[in-house]
Amino acid sequence: MQAIHQRTKAAIGAVTFALLATTSAHGQWLSGPSLPTARSHLAACVCPRGHIYVSGGHDENGSVDTVDVLYWNRADAQYYHHWESPPQLQTARHSHRMIAAGSSLYVIGGVGDSGLLDLVERYDLTDPNPTWVTVASLQTARHSAAATVDGFGRIWVLGGLDDAANALATTEIYDPRDDTWVAGPLLGVARSHLGAVTDDSGYIWAIGGCAFPVHTNVIERIQTLDPDATWMDAGTLPGPVSQTDISTVGANNGIYIVGGWLPGYSDRFIAYYSGASTWRDGMPLPEPRNNMGVVAGNDGFIYVVGGDGPCASVYRYDTKCDADINEDGTVDQSDLGTLLSLYGETLP
Repeated sequence: MQAIHQRTKAAIGAVTFALLATTSAHGQWLSGPSLPTARSHLAACVCPRGHIYVSGGHDENGSVDTVDVLYWNRADAQYYHHWESPPQLQTARHSHRMIAAGSSLYVIGGVGDSGLLDLVERYDLTDPNPTWVTVASLQTARHSAAATVDGFGRIWVLGGLDDAANALATTEIYDPRDDTWVAGPLLGVARSHLGAVTDDSGYIWAIGGCAFPVHTNVIERIQTLDPDATWMDAGTLPGPVSQTDISTVGANNGIYIVGGWLPGYSDRFIAYYSGASTWRDGMPLPEPRNNMGVVAGNDGFIYVVGGDGPCASVYRYDTKCDADINEDGTVDQSDLGTLLSLYGETLP
């Protein structure tokens, strides 16, 4: 009950925030500053300081080791302004994952010029002159997996493809404190190109993806991992979605799925709200997009970076418009009442 009460307060705070916010960007995708280099199959994450990092990917010539960072402007705390280029990766790669854990960034697996990678690199943001350094390798080389950080600061890597293009059900857990990987609980179904996220209650979500054969057997199954490390079925998506990146946005306690493969490139934008416990369609992308990076910025916007083409374009969407819990077209006091009726609680 306490966890439900906390989620209710978080959602109430989100609605209140949206009631107070005023922005012309509500309900639409806007263009952001383009990537310096067009590429697809890249990875992206937001560092603890709020900057958006993009690593690796695939351009017309193959895998790239480029890293770019879109800096968060702390002076106005409203917009990401310009790209800069920090040190490059040690190993060029695409179809990998990048994630922030503690004060470091980690780049995990993927495909390099020599084939499938088990290599993991770390970038220490506390180092005054940081570089990418190699840490413990994955137990199983894989690409097109999903990654998330649990409530204990450990990195979970889920599924993916092996060197024979077989979808994997295996998971691995990395503890940055002792630089070790251990096997985690098997997924209920082998899958690649899935999304993963850890919610505010500590549950890990494994969402969508592809089973074998890839690109033809797209699945819509959702699983969650409870604190006892047991995978449970948690319903299905409203239509199959594969090759997506999942972002959580603290502004309204939501999970977002952007673009992907249906089969065929998708412009679909789907959101899940813990307050209403439902998925719903949002404003479609300006163009179908796949194999891109998706992150939730400190400004409350979702950023979609690069993608197939390859392309360099960046789109951003203001999630504050998504606090319309009762779906009546407005964000007002009635949304608070809907939240309370859903949880059976009174205002604290």
